[in-house]
Amino acid sequence: MQQTLCKQKCSRLVFSLLFLILSISIQPASGHEKKIQTNRTSKKVLPLPKEEDVFHFVIYGDRTGGPAEGIKVLEQAVKDTNLLDPDLVMTVGDLIQGYNQHDEWMKQMKEFQSTMKGLKMPWFPVAGNHDIYWRGPNKPEGEHEKSYEIYFGPLWYWFEHKGVGFLILYTDEGNLKTGQKAFGREGNDNFSDEQLKWLDGALKKLSKLDQVFVFMHHPRWIKNRYSKNNWDVVHKKLVEAKNVKAVFAGHIHRLHFDGKKNGIEYYALATTGGHVLGNYPEMGFVHHLNVVTVRKEKFSVSTIPVGQVFDPKKFTPEYLAEVDKVRHISPRLVSQPLKMSLEGSVAGIVSLEIKNPTPIKVEASLEVEDSTKDWVIFPDHTHVTVKPNSVQEVQFAVARDAGGKIVLPQLVYTSDAVTEEARFTLPPRKIRLSLEAQSVTDAYFQGTPDAQLLVSDRNSAIEVASNSFKLPQGALTLEAWVEPKSHPERSGIVNKTENSEYGFFMNSGQVYFMVFLDKDYISVNSTQRLPLNKRSHVAGVFDGAEIRLYIDGKLIAKKAAKGKRKTNGHPLFIGADTSGRGQPVDAFPGLIDEVRLSKVARYQGESFTPKNRFEPDTNSILLFHLDRSSNGFSFDRISKRGIGTHRGKVKIVPKLSN
Repeated sequence: MQQTLCKQKCSRLVFSLLFLILSISIQPASGHEKKIQTNRTSKKVLPLPKEEDVFHFVIYGDRTGGPAEGIKVLEQAVKDTNLLDPDLVMTVGDLIQGYNQHDEWMKQMKEFQSTMKGLKMPWFPVAGNHDIYWRGPNKPEGEHEKSYEIYFGPLWYWFEHKGVGFLILYTDEGNLKTGQKAFGREGNDNFSDEQLKWLDGALKKLSKLDQVFVFMHHPRWIKNRYSKNNWDVVHKKLVEAKNVKAVFAGHIHRLHFDGKKNGIEYYALATTGGHVLGNYPEMGFVHHLNVVTVRKEKFSVSTIPVGQVFDPKKFTPEYLAEVDKVRHISPRLVSQPLKMSLEGSVAGIVSLEIKNPTPIKVEASLEVEDSTKDWVIFPDHTHVTVKPNSVQEVQFAVARDAGGKIVLPQLVYTSDAVTEEARFTLPPRKIRLSLEAQSVTDAYFQGTPDAQLLVSDRNSAIEVASNSFKLPQGALTLEAWVEPKSHPERSGIVNKTENSEYGFFMNSGQVYFMVFLDKDYISVNSTQRLPLNKRSHVAGVFDGAEIRLYIDGKLIAKKAAKGKRKTNGHPLFIGADTSGRGQPVDAFPGLIDEVRLSKVARYQGESFTPKNRFEPDTNSILLFHLDRSSNGFSFDRISKRGIGTHRGKVKIVPKLSN
């Protein structure tokens, strides 16, 4: 009997335990029991966000004291705010220019109200001195206070939203004894007994809330800006309420955080369309909107410059196409290259053209780079506005005395694109001035020591300006003598590439020749490495039907190739590749000699005997013997004026036998 009872009890106990386990296992997951859902086997535990109420509100700074265009800044702030989609918008006063009489006040009020109607959420005003002060005859009692309360709302008030209190105070009651409306004078910067009594009642009604935020125009806690006043009385009341978390004010037109005083954070805002000393965000001078994120018993404040909130739907292919056109605007040298004597003296006028083919206005500056100490350039900087679909020309007078190595001057171009919605800074560009020899004869290239170019730095080369020579469409031959000292993964021998044109590369010792035809490069390459410390002749040929690579006069590779060559304005670099900004990169580690560019297919068939020194002919476009240099330049024998500028660590050295 006892065994039977024991079995029954045990069965009931086991059943109860199983029921309890099953009950637990089938309960819906909640809190920290929720997990990331996946069919992957990762053991990484990703934390889930807290499930708590949160909301945002935005605060605008002053809108007054600046130019009439300040209303456009406010319009942009409204657009930014709608993208952020907060629950509500607060202000801190000075909504209109004011300091006027009734008719003008009404006009400005309607302008402000019309702009704020664009908001998709409610907004709440705070009265500032510009909104209240009357200037001129027939001043009524209280000045514009009555009109303000008719068209904007009460001078002081509070409301509750999602368990948070918003308390608005009025800081321009003025001197109640004299009726004078002013600030910064003794007797004018106090809160009235009437408002203080109301404040006591408001704080009592708000006491049940976890957080309260206070808004007013004048930051009266900043002692050196206001006369003796009763702000300490107000601050004490806010502290005793125990739930006031922050006070926001305006008026000073500069971001100003005074820290936490007795548990209350104090903020003064800059502007949202008002007068500001320029766009210096790091110095606190900026048109902005403040975003306040409110969670239970805590909050955070962030500042966003007006115009920096973007709608991703705006970035359509059509919009990006216009922006890209603006982004690629760069001054173009339209004057002839400056004339340089063999002794190094220079004098002339440089003209540049800034063409804006877009519907967007561009404000630009051109200034002389600091590194060009031995040049006299006037003016040393200039500012221009390039209207939509227009061209602006800029000129500089340039001079240099003879002697010393010449470092070519550069002009730094900076610009902003200006739209109705925003201003944004475009990438800077540098424009290197171009030179050509004033008088170089054939005698200069004859009777010189047999020498060659040594490249000894990855960002070094000889630069040949694109406007100093012209290669017509059709056949071409590019050739040089080279002697590598190492086999890096990638290096440029002679190049005018960058998704266009033509060039020679050496990749891990293998030679590549390529030409960009129609929409892509056609290239041929060797499978054997160039020998180290030994001169080799490399030649690339395009004859309109195929491209060919020759090394030491032997055909190495060929490929069918047809099409029109895509051109660019980048320099040709002897001894390097070119970057997207037209700078030398991935230089050739070794010696280069006898570089020639021709407008014909010079070499046919399987082999030929390369000459050690090339002579000019009617088919030559460029010919650099690289036997000598003057003032940091090597000269093109074909034009006798073309200049190859030495960039970085390059020099002419004697040629040694292999």
